[in-house]
Amino acid sequence: MTHEKIFKILLSTTLALILVILGVGYVFYYKYLDQVTLQHDNEQISKYKRSLDYSSFGIDDFSNRYQELEPALAYANIEAIQSGISAGDYSCQEVVQFYVYRIKQHEAYNAVLELNDAAMDHASRIDKKIKNNEANSLFCTVVLIKDNIAHANMHTAAGAYVIKDLTTERDAFIVARLEEQDAIILGKANLSEWSNFMAKFPRNGFSVLGGQTKHSFGPYDVGGSSSGPAVAASLGLSTISVGTETSGSLIYPAAQNSTVALKPTLGLVSRDLIIPITEKQDTAGVMARTVADLAKTFPVLVGFDAKDPLTAVANQFDASDLDNIQTYDLAGKRFGYVADDSFELRRILDDLRVAGAIPVEIELPSSDQVDMIPVLLHGIKHDLNAFLNNKDVNAPVQSLAEIVAFNKENEDYMPFGQHYLELGLDDNMTTAEYDDMAANNRHITSEILQQAIKNNDLDAMVSYSNRLTIYYAPAGFPALTVPAGYKDDGEPFGITFVGNYLEDASLIKIAYAYETQFPHRQRPLKYIENISLKPQ
Repeated sequence: MTHEKIFKILLSTTLALILVILGVGYVFYYKYLDQVTLQHDNEQISKYKRSLDYSSFGIDDFSNRYQELEPALAYANIEAIQSGISAGDYSCQEVVQFYVYRIKQHEAYNAVLELNDAAMDHASRIDKKIKNNEANSLFCTVVLIKDNIAHANMHTAAGAYVIKDLTTERDAFIVARLEEQDAIILGKANLSEWSNFMAKFPRNGFSVLGGQTKHSFGPYDVGGSSSGPAVAASLGLSTISVGTETSGSLIYPAAQNSTVALKPTLGLVSRDLIIPITEKQDTAGVMARTVADLAKTFPVLVGFDAKDPLTAVANQFDASDLDNIQTYDLAGKRFGYVADDSFELRRILDDLRVAGAIPVEIELPSSDQVDMIPVLLHGIKHDLNAFLNNKDVNAPVQSLAEIVAFNKENEDYMPFGQHYLELGLDDNMTTAEYDDMAANNRHITSEILQQAIKNNDLDAMVSYSNRLTIYYAPAGFPALTVPAGYKDDGEPFGITFVGNYLEDASLIKIAYAYETQFPHRQRPLKYIENISLKPQ
């Protein structure tokens, strides 16, 4: 071999190695390290961002009344709001106006992308029901729902321009259940577009229709994909929010924004008229400022829906398990954790020990055998196509293929690309293979979690944020996060309890006991644009 050939080989090998290093560095930097810079310092501006229409809410002259109501309503829980209405301190209509005025004050956070212009009429009807003692359990609970959940009076678009005009003939099953209990759907909350299953390197909290959702506490990663519902709950833009999760999308943004969220056991909550990623893992869940509000709201979402056969399991949920929630005690309870040297875990374990609980260090088998991404890729094609062709959906496109083709017409429709949508379009898995792979994922992860709980006599698993998502998400097991404190730089973090199948009520009781003993949540600071940095 000549010196020239050796040189060429060495040169090509070196160049290849450099490209690999640069590629790995690019992935690591943009996917893991630079979300804060991307979301805050280099915010993506969308020319297609929806404008909020305040005209139907009568808030032009509401400033003085807002100032009067702010001490009572800002961050108020359901019970307090209802008590104030019953005492005659304000009406349900005024509660709606309060939240709308507050949303307008906080527009820069991009947490809300559409308002329900029928909300005031709904509030008026509820005021009449209250006067006649006919109001139901959630009367005047003001709710923002993620933009992938259908409401017949608003668009449902998952933040995507291609389906910006999509409407439905009726409300989603869970929306109807909320309204039956006299909750008011105020609007749509922003999200990571297509529930964060679109771009290879997305910006958490960004959608073309909603812009970049900003963190409620400061320049931190807002989390995805239910970023808008989490920020809205944190800032007091609604009483509660409803988001969705496929893998971490409720737990992570809730923990990041110092709010409470429950990712329920798969099947307890209907996915009817919710834009899917995959029916094998998708679920909706409540996001709130307190566990008490979550406990009051969540049972309303639970119920059998013939349009979602998996909800047959909802008949096994007993809301009475949440009675006397105040009596639950953490003392003597055993919580399994996977050890690491993080500040968050140390703080969480310290709290548990102070409460008299028993942290138990465990090891979990590798999740290498779990093939989650192929399941999601099949779902985003076939389950999404089924949604678009639902007889109750008025969609401008009927398939993922049309969505991908539309986005290619203009880069502004997809500023970060559509990597996963295109991979999903190329999916060739059969329905049988899809079912088998999802079932295998569920079997593996269910066995891991159930054995850990059984063999160590655990009341629940515990972690921070969504560290156990790879296990509980494909297993379809419940997880619940509660504010657990703040890092030295002010960034929030949450303690996450993971329970066995259908142990949602137990997790709520555990979370209530933890929150009561350790009320870590603080009110956010205003920090965006010209808003002064002070407690709200």
